Amino acid sequence: MMGFRDAPSQADVAVYKAIQTAPDAEKYAHAARWYKHIASYESEFSTLPGDASKAYSAYGPEATEVAVNPKAAEAEEEEEDVDLFGSDDEEEDAEAVRIREERLAEYRKKKEAKPKPAAKSIVTIDVKPWGMLRPLIGSIHGPSFSIELGCY
Repeated sequence: MMGFRDAPSQADVAVYKAIQTAPDAEKYAHAARWYKHIASYESEFSTLPGDASKAYSAYGPEATEVAVNPKAAEAEEEEEDVDLFGSDDEEEDAEAVRIREERLAEYRKKKEAKPKPAAKSIVTIDVKPWGMLRPLIGSIHGPSFSIELGCY
């Protein structure tokens, strides 16, 4: 059947003739658009490429599964879902809990024993001469302060 930017073929003609009436545009917007597009080629059906002797069932998938009640099929699929990441609904194994708690206690003890870094301050002194006639101007910048200096 017709793909993106393809011209219609005998496969489209066979399916078009099998449908007999236009699909409801509210429910099946894409099918209705396709049906209307193929209908515009009705005068050229005999000249379109492809084998006109094939039945419409020769095109498409070999077999399809159609659920008798789609809502029931969805409910069955939900029940068959596999919980790949584990669920909080199930109780935890006591051994796993004990091991996790031991590892957390070990981590906390290791973290407490680690020396804390000393606080450091960075002070930058910026002195700029502005020429012979101008005074010497500078500034001191720290993490939480800035001081302007001037020499006359």
